[in-house]
Amino acid sequence: MRRLFFILHPSAFILLLVATCCSSCGLASVVGKGFEPNVKAMYSGLAGQSVGVLVWADRGIMIDWGTIQLDLANSVQSQLVASKTDETKGMTSPYPPASYVKFMRDHPGLESAPITEIAPKFGVSRVIYIEVQNFRTRSQRELELFRGEATMSLKIIEVDPSGGTRTAFTEDNIKAVFPDWAPPDGVPSIGDNKTYVGTKEAMATEIVNRLLAHESAPARGN
Repeated sequence: MRRLFFILHPSAFILLLVATCCSSCGLASVVGKGFEPNVKAMYSGLAGQSVGVLVWADRGIMIDWGTIQLDLANSVQSQLVASKTDETKGMTSPYPPASYVKFMRDHPGLESAPITEIAPKFGVSRVIYIEVQNFRTRSQRELELFRGEATMSLKIIEVDPSGGTRTAFTEDNIKAVFPDWAPPDGVPSIGDNKTYVGTKEAMATEIVNRLLAHESAPARGN
């Protein structure tokens, strides 16, 4: 069998190279379209502000998970501080979440007060207020299997220098699941502690995703 060899003129080689590159660019653009676009922050008023995080949890949740308020607040603050994005440029967190929890415990009469009344007492210009209405580490269908689920609401309270407040953002019925791939029946062998930590981190991520631009999560098949 004869072997055929093609000798390209330099100009022809250049044309071939350009055509190949353009073809690659076209392929890249098609592949690129498969990625979800970035999602903008729903609230973008944290930059240059002093920020505090306060979590309230239903009494029934606190009986089983007594540290959920502090744990979730710490996770939200940690994710925000670590983000280093335009939305958090110049943001400060002057007090640890434990100080807000202690303040509320030292002033039990404020528990029923609206957050807009409490926020000026914290000495910050933005208060991230989270209410946890539902939290569980076991599947609702199979109590021996593990699936973390939580439902929350979020409010951002802006405090002006005079102590006036404004509810700048609010969202209810925010859901978090851990593991995010777990079926409704749950999965075995994870354990309550690992499920608790994973669910708490998933909750923090859901909150922070409202405050920072982020990449859309890929759709999962059923």
